[in-house]
Amino acid sequence: MSEGIGAEIVGPRTRLPVPMETGKCHRPSGTLHRNPYLNFLREFLLRNTGLAAVEIIRRGDGEWRSMFKHDKLQFIKEAFYAPTKRKAPPPPPPANADARDAIPG
Repeated sequence: MSEGIGAEIVGPRTRLPVPMETGKCHRPSGTLHRNPYLNFLREFLLRNTGLAAVEIIRRGDGEWRSMFKHDKLQFIKEAFYAPTKRKAPPPPPPANADARDAIPG
């Protein structure tokens, strides 16, 4: 029972990325998050297109809760190695020429 190149079925509900012939892993498109549940939902959405947003969350939540820890480990690893988003430092305050003129002297 093959699902095609790049996919390996581990359990009745879990699909793990497997290295493809090009050496790259097959993964769903979208932003990789630091939250494993959001990474799971991204993949769940690709498998369950055509559902309303509320229904995706309800069904995805039920499936996430019923998954074994070793099935969730894939998403936990993805979240651990996801890049952190850092805020850019605030710009320096503008040089104010009026401040020099306010000094008596």
